[in-house]
Amino acid sequence: MKALVWLGPERMEVREVDEPRPGPGEVVVKTEAAGICGSEVEGYLGRMANRKPPLVMGHEYAGAVSEVGEAVDRAWRGRLDRAIATRGTDVALVALLGRKFEVLTRIRRAYYDYQGWRYTVHANEEAVAALLQGVEITRRQVEEIKNRPRADLLRLQALLREAQINLAASRASLEAVWRQLAAEVGLPHLPIQATDSD
Repeated sequence: MKALVWLGPERMEVREVDEPRPGPGEVVVKTEAAGICGSEVEGYLGRMANRKPPLVMGHEYAGAVSEVGEAVDRAWRGRLDRAIATRGTDVALVALLGRKFEVLTRIRRAYYDYQGWRYTVHANEEAVAALLQGVEITRRQVEEIKNRPRADLLRLQALLREAQINLAASRASLEAVWRQLAAEVGLPHLPIQATDSD
């Protein structure tokens, strides 16, 4: 069978491994759904001394018992039969929880993208405002007071134009990530929230 094998910090590889066989008092569980917990991430990064490569990681899984070893307690085997009978609902529940987690992850990512672009728009608005003020001051110094070269004014005007282009692009990106966020929560036509400067 194939397994994802951890070979050391930030190194994993799909490898062929032997099928597990139950020993006395053991069962083999065929995994039907699996999760990844923080300890897997820490282990993958090599931050857990108790993990020695090569290692097939994972401890958050659900599935069905596929083989039962000898000397498995008969009373336990009855409970096992009942557990196997309900495995369909258990697997469905795990799948539903996985789907909910996936949706919440997409919403969280879209929300943080939106917040990042709101901040970027705000920073670009401040840059444009500061450059507008700088252009006006420099224009007076060049045209009225005549103590600055015209090249200074031209440089500031070019910077202002670039900042205005960046502001327009960041506003377009903000609108796009808002539409993505609204679609993720099921309200694709929800109007965008006004930024602080609107």
